[in-house]
Amino acid sequence: MSRIRDRDTRPERILRALLWTLGFRYRLRCRIAGVRPDIVFPRVRVAVFIDGCFWHGCPIHYALPRTRNAFWAAKLRENVDRDVRQTKRLQAEGFVVLRIWTHEIVASAHDIISCVAEAVSHRQQQARSSWRIREVEQLEDNKERRHLISLDSRQCIQTGRRNVNSYQRA
Repeated sequence: MSRIRDRDTRPERILRALLWTLGFRYRLRCRIAGVRPDIVFPRVRVAVFIDGCFWHGCPIHYALPRTRNAFWAAKLRENVDRDVRQTKRLQAEGFVVLRIWTHEIVASAHDIISCVAEAVSHRQQQARSSWRIREVEQLEDNKERRHLISLDSRQCIQTGRRNVNSYQRA
């Protein structure tokens, strides 16, 4: 049991390498609301978990161990309950949560990559289109202060001073 890895597993490394080569940048095991997803895209709020078939109760590949059935049944129940709690907590924080089985990465990595890429690009488009400049306040020395408003929640923020000549849209 001591040789079983909880991070940097082969399927996780495969997924990370493919994402990196496609130009996606992410954080590894970044803590969000007390949860550490395997791969996190913090700007667009997408969290990816790579779940092992045995430890998380894959409906296709889970096999009940031959000994200590009560212990393993309780362990599986705890893991699944924790997965549900973590998913709900991240969704409450505004994250899109993707849970991927390890066998899916090995069997069809390109389908999984397209699923993750679609979630990230969809959230990037949402992030770009949800904020608008509500007001621009002219300051001294050719600088300005911009007040932004969110179209979704009517939340306002105020950005810092910017030099008008060097302003670039993000």
